[in-house]
Amino acid sequence: MELTEKDLAEHLDKETWPWKDSTFDYIRAFDLLHLARRTPAELLNEAWRVLKPEGEIHLRVPSAEGTMAFHPKARSFWTYRTFMWFDKDTRERYKQHYPAEGIKPFHVTIGQSTPDPMGGIMLEVKLKKVE
Repeated sequence: MELTEKDLAEHLDKETWPWKDSTFDYIRAFDLLHLARRTPAELLNEAWRVLKPEGEIHLRVPSAEGTMAFHPKARSFWTYRTFMWFDKDTRERYKQHYPAEGIKPFHVTIGQSTPDPMGGIMLEVKLKKVE
């Protein structure tokens, strides 16, 4: 089962999304998460909850290093480094110095960044749920 931006948008800022645990195989969230009032950790923890084991969220957000991050409706800033906190292998390597308590683990694959129409950079990332 797949969750897309259209269904996700109206529930994005709710503390708990209305779907049961382990409901979706795949979530697509392009050009959406940076508009939420919730932090990246809160959003991705909730995605982790509703994904089935080994489910995947595929997202695209403007990089804080580009112009679209400063869109008047943007509420959070994302960079490649944002995702290191979610990557299980990276967290293991740095846990002594940078603990990530309360952040659910994923296997993170950073896709190729693409230019946005305003001259900024869009980050495309896939996160696979890890139990």
